[in-house]
This record gives sequence, C-alpha cells and structure tokens, in this order.
Amino acid sequence: MPMRLTALAIACLALAGAAAVPAGSATWHSFHLSARAYGGYGKCSHAASEPSGGCQGVVESGSFEGRALSGGVRWVWNHTSGTLEVIGTGFELRGHVAMSWSSFKVASGAFGDGRLYRSGSQIAEAGKPGGVLHLVLTNHTAFDGKSGKKVPGYALAVTGFLETY
Repeated sequence: MPMRLTALAIACLALAGAAAVPAGSATWHSFHLSARAYGGYGKCSHAASEPSGGCQGVVESGSFEGRALSGGVRWVWNHTSGTLEVIGTGFELRGHVAMSWSSFKVASGAFGDGRLYRSGSQIAEAGKPGGVLHLVLTNHTAFDGKSGKKVPGYALAVTGFLETY
C-alpha cells in the first residue's frame, strides 16, 4: 500500500505542476516545453530524418520549477553521434536523442540559476522521475509558394523530470 500511495502522490504532484518531486535520494524537477518551428513561427534546415540539422522557432508553452519558459528556441541534432541540443531563452539542454525522436537523455542542462541538471537514464520510465525526457516531434513540413519546394517544419514537445547534479 505505501508504494501505491507514493506513486499516486508523485502523479498528483506532477499534474498539479509541483516544482520538485522527491524520488529515492534525488529530487526531480518537473520540466515541460512545447515549441514551434514552422510557418510564421520559425524554420528548420533539414528533415528530422536527415543525419544532422536544426530548427529555430518559438516556445509555445513551457515551465521549469514553476517558472514559465518563453521566447526563442532552437534545437540542433546529429544522428551520427546521437546528440541533441535544445537551447532557449534562459535554458540549455544537451544530451542524446533516440533516432525515433521518442526520448532525450539530458547529460547537461542549465537554467541560469548556477546549478546543473540532468535527466535519468531509464528509457522505460520516459517522462517520469528517474527516466529520460519524453519527446514528441510532429511534422509540419509545408509547400513554400515562393521557392516551389517543400520546407521542413516541426513542433517539439519535451516532458519529464531533471535532477540537480
């Protein structure tokens, strides 16, 4: 019964937007980012299936430790090395991305508070304390009337928890 109560308490705190959730000996901080890089909201250099590329856009919504994230954001990937950088106004996350764009293991993160953050490493726990961050990349590639070519565009959603290290 105590395990059920703990899991339920963590779920309730996460849904309520709590800033930190204790799990074991670590304290996990809730993180959420929804960004656009398509249409009038930004652009991408390559399709996400390409070996490398980047997008530049805007934060649609986001929060960390109860603080709203906003402003510009860019993400740069390299599938050869498996790396992803997500850099926005007031924050930076660097780590490893799954080829399927389903998870992001943050090796180094900063939010301008002098502390460093990282995600967990458990893929099965994506989006939960101790797990990697959960990613959803939505294709918004569109036809550009000026150039007559398809222009890559994406929405990126990142959710999960980060710990201080």
